[in-house]
Amino acid sequence: MESKVEPAVKFGVLDAARAPYRYGHVYAVQTRGGRKRLLIGPSQGHVELLRCLSECLPVPLKLLYVLVVPRSADHEPGRYESPNLTRDQVEAFLSQHKRFFESDGRHHLWVASPDAGTIVYDRHDMLYAYGPIDEYIARLEEHGLRPGVVTVPRPHWHAYHAELDAEETAIVSHWQWLRKPLRESDQE
Repeated sequence: MESKVEPAVKFGVLDAARAPYRYGHVYAVQTRGGRKRLLIGPSQGHVELLRCLSECLPVPLKLLYVLVVPRSADHEPGRYESPNLTRDQVEAFLSQHKRFFESDGRHHLWVASPDAGTIVYDRHDMLYAYGPIDEYIARLEEHGLRPGVVTVPRPHWHAYHAELDAEETAIVSHWQWLRKPLRESDQE
């Protein structure tokens, strides 16, 4: 969906009202393949929460920018992996592109510390957190999140705002990313 209005929403319920979807500021602990993870449905402040959770991970950090729906003919869909980064570099990048990440559904963003944990901010406006689960939960509760149910509504829509296309270009050219092909799961 393309919007001519001020971008504010990247994801919503596909109904007559085309309403934005909010999870209710909740989280759930899940086990997948014998591994625990958190499924997090914030109602707001997604990038700030991603930044806060990333403080639980040791440096160096890496970013994975997963461009699912490029709007520029100059960019290919793919998984763009950053070089090793400092915490300050990650925080500056998140701050610089916060509006784009929270307003546009063309991408996923991962913050990872190899062998310690990963936090994924996906295009459905929710986060997945792997690693120090108890530390993450403490941070979530400090931000007012509580245990609850987090499910993606079906059917739903994603917004791709033309007014934010320059942000896509800025991100793809920000570092010497290592680009790899998308995985099937990236497109869900």
